[in-house]
Amino acid sequence: FDDERHLFMHAQQGATRHDTHVPLLVWMNAPYRAAHPAIAQALQANHRKKISHVDVFPTLLEAGGVQWQGRDARRSFASSSYEEQQRSVMTGLRDSAPYDSLR
Repeated sequence: FDDERHLFMHAQQGATRHDTHVPLLVWMNAPYRAAHPAIAQALQANHRKKISHVDVFPTLLEAGGVQWQGRDARRSFASSSYEEQQRSVMTGLRDSAPYDSLR
């Protein structure tokens, strides 16, 4: 069960935090941390910030050293320039709601 309400899976009508909250873990081995101290420091500095799934891909590219046209360091939580954005959740094919509005 998700919590004291004894609900599980997608038992609610409409998205809830139980349906959309996904834990995130970033692991780096010692040689990577030694070779990329700025990335390791940025990840540590950003670990309590709100992160959205749309930030994961730019972060993976940043951590892999990939450069691309249109790169925006504010979207990578492996960057000291990372900025939190309002997180949205799709509630239908064309509709979304702010994550913070979910029950």
